[in-house]
Amino acid sequence: MFHVGQKVVCVGDFSELASEMWARELCIEFPEKGLVYCVRRVVQRPCGGDETGYAIMLDEILNMKNLLDRECEGGFIEMGSKRALPPDEIAFASVDFRPLITVEKFMTVSDRENA
Repeated sequence: MFHVGQKVVCVGDFSELASEMWARELCIEFPEKGLVYCVRRVVQRPCGGDETGYAIMLDEILNMKNLLDRECEGGFIEMGSKRALPPDEIAFASVDFRPLITVEKFMTVSDRENA
């Protein structure tokens, strides 16, 4: 699991979601694959069924709730054929990210293993 302040690399591909009409109309910003981000917040989100997963919010991307509220029709977001209540803010599934391993951190781990 990630923690606040941790550097992560996006390994997920959000390009299809970013091209959806509802995302463009709401000016939703998505992470780009291969870029480094800093975790701002870790939240639990339903994943379907009875499962709950972790999602993260990023320092570099701020999709404000008031933007979502302003664009909602009758309190709902139209997402293609689905309607949903607006979230506090869009968070991104943690499975789409990996911790950033720096050379310094790698060397520290390597030094410990060689001791």
